[in-house]
Amino acid sequence: MTAAEVLIESLIDWGVEFVFGLPGDGINGIMEALRTRQDKIRFVQVVKHFKWNAGERGKRRIHEKPRSLEIRACRPWPDAELRAIRPRVVVLLGATAAQSFLGREFSVTRQRGRLVKAPFAPHVIATAHPSSILRSRQ
Repeated sequence: MTAAEVLIESLIDWGVEFVFGLPGDGINGIMEALRTRQDKIRFVQVVKHFKWNAGERGKRRIHEKPRSLEIRACRPWPDAELRAIRPRVVVLLGATAAQSFLGREFSVTRQRGRLVKAPFAPHVIATAHPSSILRSRQ
């Protein structure tokens, strides 16, 4: 079993049914493992399109944070999925997903890893997006 498969199985064992904030190219192994277990766990995008720039970091595409208007425009899709599935556990990856569901004042930096009260699931937790390592400065 690969590390990615162990992670997906752990998420399933914990009862996680939704992970909002689809991880980027840095964790393709996790995505491949997820594809084999879509019957138990879903990765969902809060925003259904991406803006990006090449920036000063070279050839790597860096996604830009969506504006609140773009988040609001896409919100009916994740809301409909939550209503249809009624998950027990939801993980929000990154500030865009967390603030979309928990409000603009939510800070992943200060509140990550803590269970949060939310109307759409009994157990909600937010944490840093895996791609945030691409933006970190050393």
